[in-house]
Amino acid sequence: MIKQIGLIVSCLITIIFYSIHSVEGSNGEYKLEEMIEIAEKNQISITSWQGYLKADLGTANSDEEVKKIVENTKDEFPFIKEWITHEPENHHVTVEAKINKQVSSQLHKIQIYVTESNDRYQMFLTIQFKDNALDSKGLHSIVDNINVKIDKEYYTISGYLEGKPDLKETTTKLMEGFGADFIEGVQEKGFHSISGYTQKWEESIPAKNNKKVNLQMGLRYSPDQERTNVTIGTPIIITEY
Repeated sequence: MIKQIGLIVSCLITIIFYSIHSVEGSNGEYKLEEMIEIAEKNQISITSWQGYLKADLGTANSDEEVKKIVENTKDEFPFIKEWITHEPENHHVTVEAKINKQVSSQLHKIQIYVTESNDRYQMFLTIQFKDNALDSKGLHSIVDNINVKIDKEYYTISGYLEGKPDLKETTTKLMEGFGADFIEGVQEKGFHSISGYTQKWEESIPAKNNKKVNLQMGLRYSPDQERTNVTIGTPIIITEY
């Protein structure tokens, strides 16, 4: 099962990277804070969070246009003093920021992607945040001050519940806290993986039967730790669980 979950997560991350139009619009709310608040109300101790943001930079028809878009995007991050261009691989070029952790301990990675197809270049920007603290001011101070429209936002929080609670009861309470409807899931002894949809957030991804998903949670009991590890993500979880 663990290998299967890892494979599923890998596929989902691939979809995030290469799908430009798969996620519908965002209402701009601070979802991360709301997720943490609801988790804590259900006695979940938060240990870390991750944020993955993506912006479509449009298309370019020439190397000159690519260079101009790349330089304009770099200008949005004046605190980045060095960028590294990785060698082209499978018609794919990555320009990555060298991040000074003294500037932001939460900022994990900034990358500009250039993909060539049919003599045109599709370009997009990704920003990744990670932290073990619950303070998300660093995330907002960066995102709110760049002149780039964020098209997709993925947030994941990780934490735990002491002992071995009733997983069905716990997931039901969490779904109620988010005002979410059950869409699909896997329920096994000691492990639950649930996908749902809440009207709190407009952003979503397609699910089966023309339904939408914008909330995912995984609960797994760990006998060694004597606790139940909890992972919650929107619109999906972007890490292994």
